[in-house]
Amino acid sequence: MLTRLEERFLPFFVEERYLLPKPNHVDNNVFGSVPLELYLQGKAKPYLKLGQYYADTQWEVPAEVTEQAKAYAEKGYSWQTRIWIDDMFMITAVQTQAYRATGNVKYINRAASQMALYLDKIQLKNGLFHHSPDVPFSWGRGNG
Repeated sequence: MLTRLEERFLPFFVEERYLLPKPNHVDNNVFGSVPLELYLQGKAKPYLKLGQYYADTQWEVPAEVTEQAKAYAEKGYSWQTRIWIDDMFMITAVQTQAYRATGNVKYINRAASQMALYLDKIQLKNGLFHHSPDVPFSWGRGNG
């Protein structure tokens, strides 16, 4: 399976580069988890570089973002923070993979502080999570 994944992934470096997701949203940046895992499996540098790009751009605030995004970034969180249960995975997955691949504690510290924020904001006393502060329902997929 690893060989098949790598064969499918390699075109992203050349002829299918245009298909790489823009690093402008949590749903796109989580893509970086895949090349980081490929790096961990075989230590090929292009995978590491691509994965780190997606991990780092979660903290590099673009010029045109909302005031809320800027406010989260100023507090040390990802500018992609929305306080949605989805983001507990989307942000922390790529940051944790970047830590595993590099050993650089900035990545695991990012994941930990981001997770703590979400725990404080949307976790209920029973351990479940609301989908978001303004959607007070324990969403099955997110809690799964």
